[in-house]
Amino acid sequence: MKYRNICMKHPNRFVVVVPKHQNKQGFVSSWKVLNVQHQLEKAVELQEFYKKEGLSGVVIIDTGNSEDNNLPPNKVAEFFRVYFGME
Repeated sequence: MKYRNICMKHPNRFVVVVPKHQNKQGFVSSWKVLNVQHQLEKAVELQEFYKKEGLSGVVIIDTGNSEDNNLPPNKVAEFFRVYFGME
Protein backbone atom coordinates (compact mmCIF):
# COMPACT_ATOMS: atom_id res chain seq x y z
CA MET A 1 0.00 0.00 0.00
CA LYS A 2 1.33 3.43 -0.88
CA TYR A 3 2.07 5.94 1.90
CA ARG A 4 -0.68 8.26 0.71
CA ASN A 5 -3.25 5.45 0.70
CA ILE A 6 -2.28 4.48 4.24
CA CYS A 7 -2.87 8.05 5.39
CA MET A 8 -6.24 8.20 3.64
CA LYS A 9 -7.44 4.80 4.87
CA HIS A 10 -6.28 5.23 8.50
CA PRO A 11 -6.60 8.94 9.39
CA ASN A 12 -5.47 10.11 12.83
CA ARG A 13 -3.86 6.78 13.71
CA PHE A 14 -0.46 5.29 14.35
CA VAL A 15 0.14 2.67 11.67
CA VAL A 16 2.80 -0.02 12.15
CA VAL A 17 4.22 -0.92 8.73
CA VAL A 18 7.02 -2.85 7.08
CA PRO A 19 8.46 -2.28 3.57
CA LYS A 20 6.79 -4.39 0.90
CA HIS A 21 8.53 -3.17 -2.29
CA GLN A 22 11.50 -0.97 -3.07
CA ASN A 23 12.22 0.89 -6.29
CA LYS A 24 15.50 0.76 -8.25
CA GLN A 25 17.05 3.47 -6.07
CA GLY A 26 16.32 1.43 -2.94
CA PHE A 27 13.51 3.67 -1.67
CA VAL A 28 10.38 2.04 -0.29
CA SER A 29 7.60 2.26 -2.88
CA SER A 30 4.91 0.37 -0.95
CA TRP A 31 4.27 -0.75 2.61
CA LYS A 32 2.54 -3.67 4.30
CA VAL A 33 0.29 -2.59 7.16
CA LEU A 34 0.86 -4.77 10.23
CA ASN A 35 -1.35 -2.95 12.73
CA VAL A 36 -3.29 0.27 13.33
CA GLN A 37 -3.49 1.92 16.76
CA HIS A 38 -5.05 5.00 18.36
CA GLN A 39 -2.28 5.35 20.97
CA LEU A 40 1.42 5.84 20.31
CA GLU A 41 2.45 3.66 23.27
CA LYS A 42 0.63 0.63 21.88
CA ALA A 43 2.10 1.20 18.42
CA VAL A 44 5.61 1.33 19.92
CA GLU A 45 4.95 -1.91 21.84
CA LEU A 46 3.80 -3.61 18.65
CA GLN A 47 6.78 -2.29 16.72
CA GLU A 48 9.13 -3.82 19.30
CA PHE A 49 7.16 -7.10 19.22
CA TYR A 50 7.47 -7.39 15.44
CA LYS A 51 11.18 -6.61 15.62
CA LYS A 52 11.68 -9.34 18.22
CA GLU A 53 9.81 -11.74 15.93
CA GLY A 54 12.45 -11.10 13.27
CA LEU A 55 10.84 -8.55 10.96
CA SER A 56 13.26 -5.89 9.82
CA GLY A 57 12.34 -2.37 8.81
CA VAL A 58 9.26 -2.13 11.03
CA VAL A 59 8.34 1.54 11.49
CA ILE A 60 5.42 3.67 12.63
CA ILE A 61 3.58 6.15 10.45
CA ASP A 62 1.64 8.92 12.22
CA THR A 63 -1.33 9.82 10.02
CA GLY A 64 -2.71 12.47 12.37
CA ASN A 65 -2.72 16.21 11.96
CA SER A 66 -2.56 16.96 15.67
CA GLU A 67 0.62 18.27 17.26
CA ASP A 68 -0.27 16.38 20.44
CA ASN A 69 0.29 12.96 18.91
CA ASN A 70 3.47 13.52 16.94
CA LEU A 71 6.04 10.77 16.79
CA PRO A 72 9.21 11.30 18.82
CA PRO A 73 12.20 12.44 16.72
CA ASN A 74 13.96 9.07 16.98
CA LYS A 75 10.91 7.29 15.46
CA VAL A 76 10.72 9.83 12.62
CA ALA A 77 14.44 9.34 11.91
CA GLU A 78 13.96 5.57 11.97
CA PHE A 79 11.16 5.89 9.39
CA PHE A 80 13.35 7.91 7.02
CA ARG A 81 16.30 5.52 7.39
CA VAL A 82 14.05 2.64 6.36
CA TYR A 83 12.32 4.65 3.62
CA PHE A 84 15.62 5.62 2.00
CA GLY A 85 17.04 2.11 2.34
CA MET A 86 19.70 3.09 4.86
CA GLU A 87 18.70 0.46 7.43
